[in-house]
Amino acid sequence: MACDLTTGRGIACKSIGGIKHIELANFNGASATFSAEGSISAFDTATTFYKFNLRGANNSIDETGESSRDNNTSFQTISGSIQLPYQEEDTRKELETLSKARVYVIAEDYNGVRKLYGYDDGCDISVSTNSGSGMGDFNGYTLNISGVNTTLAQIVLNGATNISLSATQITPN
Repeated sequence: MACDLTTGRGIACKSIGGIKHIELANFNGASATFSAEGSISAFDTATTFYKFNLRGANNSIDETGESSRDNNTSFQTISGSIQLPYQEEDTRKELETLSKARVYVIAEDYNGVRKLYGYDDGCDISVSTNSGSGMGDFNGYTLNISGVNTTLAQIVLNGATNISLSATQITPN
């Protein structure tokens, strides 16, 4: 049966948490080719991602498994919060466009693992502008990521084909 367990899991080596950067691309419904281990090794359609460098411990993307015994359903809810410090016009314009788009999100953690969120239907991103009330408060933009997927986020292999990273980036200040 396709939902029977096939293996257990031992104790993993220690690792570190946190997201180093995210990469965003317009959702195009591309199909993926998967390696024997189940990681994404290629997209069938050329897809350009745009890199957003991150700093600090206020960035996260989580998946919550949703299972219903009554409805016999199982899926993943994606939620994330990304902070981009500093406010300026070029970023504001790009985030205005982003808030109207449906996107793929790749998050690379500090262990070098890249995971793709939104493979099935893309992710939505809402943008909040934060000015803070005190001099030491956060001033910038918060990206709130949401979506649903039929499976856990897939790992993207380094060098996966038809997945390119644009060199275009805004330099805020």
